[in-house]
Amino acid sequence: MGQLFNLPQVEDINYIQTVRAVRKFFKDYLMLRMMAGDRKFPTMTTMYKITPPNFSNEFHSKVEDAAIHNVDNVHAAQEAIKKYDAILNQLEHIHRKILVEKYIYDYQDITIMIDIPYEERQYKRKKRKAVIELATTLGIEVLKQ
Repeated sequence: MGQLFNLPQVEDINYIQTVRAVRKFFKDYLMLRMMAGDRKFPTMTTMYKITPPNFSNEFHSKVEDAAIHNVDNVHAAQEAIKKYDAILNQLEHIHRKILVEKYIYDYQDITIMIDIPYEERQYKRKKRKAVIELATTLGIEVLKQ
Protein backbone atom coordinates (compact mmCIF):
# COMPACT_ATOMS: atom_id res chain seq x y z
CA MET A 1 0.00 0.00 0.00
CA GLY A 2 1.40 3.41 -0.99
CA GLN A 3 1.97 6.28 1.38
CA LEU A 4 -0.71 8.94 1.36
CA PHE A 5 1.66 11.74 2.38
CA ASN A 6 5.39 12.00 1.95
CA LEU A 7 6.22 13.00 5.55
CA PRO A 8 9.82 12.69 6.73
CA GLN A 9 10.63 9.87 9.12
CA VAL A 10 12.11 10.78 12.51
CA GLU A 11 15.38 9.02 11.68
CA ASP A 12 15.73 11.13 8.49
CA ILE A 13 15.62 14.43 10.42
CA ASN A 14 18.83 16.19 11.45
CA TYR A 15 17.82 17.03 15.02
CA ILE A 16 20.55 19.60 15.78
CA GLN A 17 19.86 21.63 12.62
CA THR A 18 16.12 21.33 13.24
CA VAL A 19 16.56 22.72 16.77
CA ARG A 20 18.37 25.70 15.23
CA ALA A 21 15.47 26.20 12.81
CA VAL A 22 12.94 26.02 15.67
CA ARG A 23 15.01 28.49 17.70
CA LYS A 24 15.00 30.87 14.70
CA PHE A 25 11.23 30.38 14.32
CA PHE A 26 10.65 31.43 17.93
CA LYS A 27 12.99 34.42 17.52
CA ASP A 28 11.00 35.52 14.46
CA TYR A 29 7.73 34.76 16.27
CA LEU A 30 8.68 37.08 19.14
CA MET A 31 9.67 39.78 16.64
CA LEU A 32 6.28 39.45 14.91
CA ARG A 33 4.54 39.79 18.27
CA MET A 34 6.40 43.05 18.84
CA MET A 35 5.61 44.25 15.31
CA ALA A 36 1.92 43.64 15.85
CA GLY A 37 1.94 46.41 18.43
CA ASP A 38 4.69 48.55 16.90
CA ARG A 39 3.97 51.70 14.94
CA LYS A 40 6.00 53.51 12.31
CA PHE A 41 5.91 57.20 13.08
CA PRO A 42 5.37 59.51 10.13
CA THR A 43 8.16 61.92 9.26
CA MET A 44 6.89 65.43 9.57
CA THR A 45 8.68 67.93 7.37
CA THR A 46 7.71 71.39 6.28
CA MET A 47 7.93 71.39 2.54
CA TYR A 48 6.86 74.44 0.65
CA LYS A 49 6.48 73.34 -2.89
CA ILE A 50 4.46 74.85 -5.70
CA THR A 51 2.43 72.20 -7.42
CA PRO A 52 -0.35 72.57 -9.91
CA PRO A 53 -3.77 71.76 -8.55
CA ASN A 54 -4.72 68.14 -8.85
CA PHE A 55 -8.35 67.53 -9.63
CA SER A 56 -8.33 63.79 -9.14
CA ASN A 57 -9.63 61.87 -6.16
CA GLU A 58 -6.07 60.91 -5.19
CA PHE A 59 -4.43 62.29 -2.07
CA HIS A 60 -0.81 61.58 -1.22
CA SER A 61 1.06 62.56 1.92
CA LYS A 62 3.80 61.11 4.12
CA VAL A 63 1.43 60.92 7.06
CA GLU A 64 -1.09 58.96 5.03
CA ASP A 65 1.66 56.69 3.65
CA ALA A 66 2.89 55.98 7.19
CA ALA A 67 -0.64 55.21 8.34
CA ILE A 68 -1.19 52.81 5.44
CA HIS A 69 2.18 51.20 6.15
CA ASN A 70 1.24 50.77 9.82
CA VAL A 71 -2.11 49.22 9.02
CA ASP A 72 -0.67 46.84 6.41
CA ASN A 73 2.33 45.71 8.48
CA VAL A 74 0.43 45.39 11.73
CA HIS A 75 -2.35 43.47 10.00
CA ALA A 76 0.15 41.10 8.33
CA ALA A 77 1.95 40.53 11.64
CA GLN A 78 -1.34 39.90 13.46
CA GLU A 79 -2.43 37.38 10.80
CA ALA A 80 0.90 35.55 11.04
CA ILE A 81 0.65 35.47 14.84
CA LYS A 82 -2.88 34.03 14.65
CA LYS A 83 -1.63 31.30 12.32
CA TYR A 84 1.38 30.47 14.50
CA ASP A 85 -0.70 30.57 17.70
CA ALA A 86 -3.13 28.07 16.15
CA ILE A 87 -0.24 25.77 15.24
CA LEU A 88 1.26 26.02 18.74
CA ASN A 89 -2.13 25.40 20.34
CA GLN A 90 -2.55 22.19 18.33
CA LEU A 91 0.48 20.69 20.03
CA GLU A 92 0.08 18.39 23.00
CA HIS A 93 -0.07 20.37 26.25
CA ILE A 94 3.26 19.04 27.55
CA HIS A 95 4.99 19.71 24.21
CA ARG A 96 3.65 23.25 24.12
CA LYS A 97 4.78 23.85 27.71
CA ILE A 98 8.31 22.62 26.99
CA LEU A 99 8.69 24.65 23.78
CA VAL A 100 7.21 27.87 25.15
CA GLU A 101 9.20 27.78 28.38
CA LYS A 102 12.42 26.85 26.58
CA TYR A 103 12.31 29.13 23.54
CA ILE A 104 10.04 32.02 24.54
CA TYR A 105 10.72 32.40 28.27
CA ASP A 106 14.31 31.12 27.89
CA TYR A 107 14.14 28.81 30.91
CA GLN A 108 16.94 26.31 31.46
CA ASP A 109 16.14 22.66 30.71
CA ILE A 110 16.66 21.70 34.36
CA THR A 111 14.08 24.27 35.50
CA ILE A 112 11.47 22.96 33.05
CA MET A 113 12.33 19.37 33.93
CA ILE A 114 11.80 19.99 37.65
CA ASP A 115 8.59 21.92 37.02
CA ILE A 116 6.97 19.15 34.95
CA PRO A 117 8.37 16.89 36.93
CA TYR A 118 10.19 14.51 34.58
CA GLU A 119 13.42 12.64 34.80
CA GLU A 120 16.17 13.78 32.45
CA ARG A 121 15.76 11.01 29.85
CA GLN A 122 11.98 11.33 29.83
CA TYR A 123 12.23 15.12 29.45
CA LYS A 124 14.74 14.89 26.59
CA ARG A 125 12.51 12.40 24.74
CA LYS A 126 9.49 14.70 25.12
CA LYS A 127 11.49 17.77 24.08
CA ARG A 128 12.87 15.98 21.02
CA LYS A 129 9.39 14.85 20.03
CA ALA A 130 8.01 18.38 20.55
CA VAL A 131 10.74 19.99 18.43
CA ILE A 132 10.28 17.49 15.60
CA GLU A 133 6.48 17.76 15.72
CA LEU A 134 6.54 21.57 15.57
CA ALA A 135 9.21 21.68 12.87
CA THR A 136 7.32 19.16 10.74
CA THR A 137 4.06 21.07 11.15
CA LEU A 138 5.76 24.33 10.14
CA GLY A 139 7.74 22.65 7.37
CA ILE A 140 11.10 23.81 8.78
CA GLU A 141 12.57 20.41 9.60
CA VAL A 142 16.09 19.82 8.29
CA LEU A 143 16.73 16.42 6.73
CA LYS A 144 19.98 14.50 6.94
CA GLN A 145 22.13 14.61 3.84
